[in-house]
Amino acid sequence: MLNSLPVELVVEIFLRCIPPSPSVFEVDRIDLCAPRYAPLLLTQICSSWRNIALSAPVLWSRFNVACNLVNRRRQVAQLADLWLSRSGDCLLEVHLAGAMFEVASAESFVATLAQHATHIGVLTLWVDNVALGRIDELRMTFPAIQELRLFNKRNRTHTLTAPGIEEVWSASVAQSLASASTLCRLVLWGVPLSCLDLPCTHITSFCATQEDFNQVAHALQNLPNLISLEAHLHLREADPQSESLPCIHEKLRSLSLKETRGGWLAEFQSPSALTRLTLPSLEELHWSCPDEDSSALDPFLDRSSVCLRKLHLSPMAIWVAGFDLPGTAVFKKPSLAGLQELGISSPKADDFDRFCNVLGSDPTFLHELRRLIVSFPASRFRQRQNGTQDAPDPHAAIQHLAPAIRSRMALAQGKPWMLRSLNINWGHSWDRQGAVSFFESAPELVEPFRALRTQGVDVYVGGTWRRAASLI
Repeated sequence: MLNSLPVELVVEIFLRCIPPSPSVFEVDRIDLCAPRYAPLLLTQICSSWRNIALSAPVLWSRFNVACNLVNRRRQVAQLADLWLSRSGDCLLEVHLAGAMFEVASAESFVATLAQHATHIGVLTLWVDNVALGRIDELRMTFPAIQELRLFNKRNRTHTLTAPGIEEVWSASVAQSLASASTLCRLVLWGVPLSCLDLPCTHITSFCATQEDFNQVAHALQNLPNLISLEAHLHLREADPQSESLPCIHEKLRSLSLKETRGGWLAEFQSPSALTRLTLPSLEELHWSCPDEDSSALDPFLDRSSVCLRKLHLSPMAIWVAGFDLPGTAVFKKPSLAGLQELGISSPKADDFDRFCNVLGSDPTFLHELRRLIVSFPASRFRQRQNGTQDAPDPHAAIQHLAPAIRSRMALAQGKPWMLRSLNINWGHSWDRQGAVSFFESAPELVEPFRALRTQGVDVYVGGTWRRAASLI
């Protein structure tokens, strides 16, 4: 069939077969240059497909190898030379995930990298790699680079210090990157921004894993045009000299803040980074707080005078007894009056009950809301028999939310509700038959969700596992 199509169309079809780039969390576990993935897979079907695949440079424009997989380290240099030679002048993505301890292989790879450096658009490297100092020896520059990812995985719990990074990442390498005027997205895991001399004025997206808030504050102070920030913080002992220092950024629009604790004595630890931030232009906030307490949100909203469009709240630890949902008075503030998307994870039953009561009785409450997501990642669907009254429970959430939806639709008085998507989901450990039996025995709870569907609302109630289908 493909033989009857124009080559250009076949190449477009082949492009759809190539898997997406791995996220920063899985880049060192997925080897997209393996034979089971396109484009290598396409070369094994028949001679016709092989000829088309080998003659289409765009199919070879992404090189993603996980060096920590068995036998990959010795093959990387040879594979890179063969792979990238097929890419022509296409803008490249090069992801070398993991450390190459074989010096000869690493040096050969860097030499191959130098041949294609001028048209590399995305580059991922481990700073504890060997032979990276040769980047400057080969006078390598990256005039087309748009995204840079640097990882330090030698110690996952401690950020690499400035003296340590100089042992494995020479200053000359940073000088090679200093000419990257097109760099706009930066990912640093365990590598402080202060260790690198990079062009900062064009960077609009920054993702970092750091030991404390000070490194994030340094980034906010030195990235004046930053629009999106994703920060994973491991909070440790509080620093009295820095806790009172505010951090203001006038242009940041999207913040994803994930915080964990480094010990058991909370009274000696740093408070949430949210207490030090002032972000007047913020439109989207994803906050996974280190405790089940969300009290830092309200003063942050007042201090920043923001107008949020998206808000996602969750505890960092999914096994907590329950997450303290902000009071309904917080959701009525001008900062959240225009909220269009709200995500809530593991809310305490009493808090969610109060939220649903106001949602169903006040037509002005979150009147701009388009999407509502209620998640229970560590819960199973069953009627609660043991445990505390506040324990997160999807069963109780549906019992609270169904009548609230019915009441809210009645308050609309013939006008369609602005809500366009409703998602209630729970984790992998669940009782499917129990959930089905519950819905069959409680049609009065199912009816409001089906009524929403008749108005064009996308309704999903079910698990989060792969190929799961809505139970309503």
